[in-house]
Amino acid sequence: MGTRSLTAFKEDYGTLEEKEIALMYRKYDGYPSKHGMELAQFLSKGKVTEGYRIGDGEALFNDYNGMGDLALQTVAHFKNYRRPLNPETGMGDMMSEPVYGRPQIGHYYLEVPETRGHGEEFIWTVYELDGVPHIKGETKYDTDDDRVFYDGPADEYVEWYLDSDEAEDWRW
Repeated sequence: MGTRSLTAFKEDYGTLEEKEIALMYRKYDGYPSKHGMELAQFLSKGKVTEGYRIGDGEALFNDYNGMGDLALQTVAHFKNYRRPLNPETGMGDMMSEPVYGRPQIGHYYLEVPETRGHGEEFIWTVYELDGVPHIKGETKYDTDDDRVFYDGPADEYVEWYLDSDEAEDWRW
């Protein structure tokens, strides 16, 4: 059985209009050293904008045109970025670097926003503040209550993870 997680994408975070617009379920590897790091690294590449210019090539491949676009790009990234299959085992070849390729069955699923109870041990919330993608990580792992262990900019997560004594619990 894997470490299941949910990634919730929220618009208007922290306001009365806050709403969850998308929810991605990850069947395994949802812990901070895997999903948290992969999520932070992907989100750190750009900023959330309102509109874009056709001639701005760098923005076309690095930024997000609102939270809906950020959610869709993130799901597409996770569904398409994986280790090549080992033809003998039919599983990901752990000795190979991940590459973008054709999506494969399973592992990631879209769920109805606001639903919980998928056996998740970690819940990741993605939101933006002033155009900067943020991540909130919380766990039910070994605790009866949800516990927030990180809430901040995606581009600061990796440094927090590597330097934090709290993250020591999840260095698997």
